[in-house]
Amino acid sequence: MPRILQAVFFTVVLFVQTSFVTAQNQTKNSKELFDIIINNTRANPQLAIDNAKKLLIYSKERSLYDSIAISYLYLAKAGRVKGTYKSSLEYADLGIDFALKNDLSKSILAELHLTKSNNLADFGKVNEALPVLFEGVAYAKASDNLQTQVILNHGLGYIYKESQKPQKAIETLKNNIATIEKQQLLDRKSFEVYYKGMIMLSSIYLEEQQKDSALAYLEEGLKHVLTTDDIFTTAGFYSSLGTIYLDDNNYEKAYENLSKGKELGIKLGNHYTNSINIYNLAKYYYEIANHDKSLTELRTIIDFYTKKNELNLVSPDVYNLLAKNYKKLGDFEAANKYFELYVLTYKNSQSSTKEVSALMQEKELFDLENEKNKQQGILKYVTFFISLIALVLFIFLLRFYKLKKKNEQKFQALVQKVNSTKKQYPIDTKDHVLEEKNSSDVSEEIKLQIIEGLEKLEEQEYYLKQECNAYNVAKKIKTNTSYLSKVINAEYQKNFNTYINDLRINYSIIRLKNDTKFRLFSIQSIAQELGYKSADSFTKYFKQHTGLNPSFYIKQLNSLR
Repeated sequence: MPRILQAVFFTVVLFVQTSFVTAQNQTKNSKELFDIIINNTRANPQLAIDNAKKLLIYSKERSLYDSIAISYLYLAKAGRVKGTYKSSLEYADLGIDFALKNDLSKSILAELHLTKSNNLADFGKVNEALPVLFEGVAYAKASDNLQTQVILNHGLGYIYKESQKPQKAIETLKNNIATIEKQQLLDRKSFEVYYKGMIMLSSIYLEEQQKDSALAYLEEGLKHVLTTDDIFTTAGFYSSLGTIYLDDNNYEKAYENLSKGKELGIKLGNHYTNSINIYNLAKYYYEIANHDKSLTELRTIIDFYTKKNELNLVSPDVYNLLAKNYKKLGDFEAANKYFELYVLTYKNSQSSTKEVSALMQEKELFDLENEKNKQQGILKYVTFFISLIALVLFIFLLRFYKLKKKNEQKFQALVQKVNSTKKQYPIDTKDHVLEEKNSSDVSEEIKLQIIEGLEKLEEQEYYLKQECNAYNVAKKIKTNTSYLSKVINAEYQKNFNTYINDLRINYSIIRLKNDTKFRLFSIQSIAQELGYKSADSFTKYFKQHTGLNPSFYIKQLNSLR
């Protein structure tokens, strides 16, 4: 169950201060308790819970009604962050009953309902959460308090999101963020809504396959949340960023962000929300073919819910990934078991799987249930898996073979160009936008000096060194960077960086073709050999110039033998 975003409270300080005016001699103790609570709800939830209990006792002894309701509210809030959902729900209900009985502020009632709905949704009870949230929205509208309405509008955004109305959700959340900016709501609680709106917007854009927009909101939101001590939301940002990078096959950044999210989740002690981070880490290990490590992460999720006797809360995605790992390891019996659990939990789930369309999911379930009755022995398991993933595989295989065919044609054209080019420079990029278009102020003598100097450096393969830059090249051929840039622009119709990258990529194409030992190097080692600081830079420029990944080029060269 994806984690929904929590909106936060706003005017509690006003209520506490109002209550404390009538008991000035005792204000210090209660205010100190409240400060500890609000400062630690999302950073150290157990400390917040301990002090909220003290504040509750203190307030009951003095009949401070607003403060009693606020104590219940923060017991529920901090409990949600810690993951003690059952007790959190009890405190939320106690707070709501107490506020209604004593005719307390609609703002307090709005916040209590929102907190209860967040706990219900996090605990997998979305159908129960939405009606509670609607009540909270109604109380917020009746409160005539801008901060309350900002908080509950965030909740409305969630309602639209869950109701499959993404555009309405986006509009609501953007307007809410704009209101916070326009009205300059600079209090801590409004800012929590501000960056939590960004993380919800990113999740909607991700579902709508608009990764750039999702990434932009996540990166902007992370800048805000890192200035706070809100560990709970920070973990959510890292988890969401890791998911996007994983989807883009950027495994290094995916692992970095997912690990940070998991680390913060462990620090909070909330095993429920941390299950999302652990699942995504397991998905990362699956995609890099470390199936044993993937299974280890997934088992921690199963073990936790088993101990809590809450296996019904395990996401269908967890069982699906378990089955895929066991299939890769050849344990078809275990894979079949978890695919069956995937089917059962999917049927009972209120949320759709994001990776495939609803139509495809129904077809998968139909195929699965029909095949289960026909399979026997090992053949039964093999057929079982084929029926389950046939549709998905068919689509991906079509795309794979089409891409492979296209890449093979690019490879043949590249090799042919290498063989037919006298200078063996198959790549000759021309820049449409040049840094220095006019070289008329450079004398012919200096032009000749620069061109001869460049040719000499090419022969020495100086371009393969990491320190090869415009300054060092100009220094070596006894000129300045301005003249160097102008001559390269005029003579080669390219900028300096393009000139160097062309030389490096041409070198790699030719050497990989002719040097079988060079092909045995890792991509990282090849990149360093060419003067690049990272494998990503080399891969980026190689694909930009050839249309191929270097690993594919190497594989095709090896197949020619």
